[in-house]
Amino acid sequence: MNEMDNDQRYSKLTKDKTFVTWGMIPVVGFFGLLVSLMIFI
Repeated sequence: MNEMDNDQRYSKLTKDKTFVTWGMIPVVGFFGLLVSLMIFI
């Protein structure tokens, strides 16, 4: 039971990490676009 609980917690942590990573990609891309626009203008 304890091992199963640990497993679930780990998978939730992995899911959260994946969600955070996918959430960061558009933000980083947007800032990259913003910076390149500032350089060009």
